[in-house]
Amino acid sequence: MKQSKNTRLTAGFTLIEVLLIIVVVAIVGGTGYYVVSQRSKATVNNTVPKQQAPVKAGTVADIEAKSTADLTNEQKLEADTATQEAASATAEASAIDSVGDGYEASF
Repeated sequence: MKQSKNTRLTAGFTLIEVLLIIVVVAIVGGTGYYVVSQRSKATVNNTVPKQQAPVKAGTVADIEAKSTADLTNEQKLEADTATQEAASATAEASAIDSVGDGYEASF
């Protein structure tokens, strides 16, 4: 029995389509796996604290570390001061509002 020319070409074309789909799925799957593994490594690296070597006094790294610590302390103090000032202003406003409360006019 003879096969027609169209049947032979179609069968070969189907094989190429299947192989192409397998290759595309493998590339997409491999890329997805790579991205997920890189993200998990980044998460692990961010959650594990790094041990820092002691910094020699007077070096640039020492000065930068002290400057950063000083800046952090100043920001914390400024935030605490702002909170205290806001509480004080609220207390003063409350006292001013109640100044005339005891006075009753009698005409």
